[in-house]
Amino acid sequence: MRVGLEIGKHKNIYCKLSGMATEAVYITGTPDKTQPYMKLALKLFGLNRILFDSD
Repeated sequence: MRVGLEIGKHKNIYCKLSGMATEAVYITGTPDKTQPYMKLALKLFGLNRILFDSD
């Protein structure tokens, strides 16, 4: 996990979030279980380096 946390330090790397809500509904039935992962991505990459996409 430590390596994953280091990637956010590289300013030329972005994070794309897509399909998390639909996958959460399919797997667990509750999309709010993705919230910790979304918060971590926001912490690591900030608002300017996160991309959102839809299915």
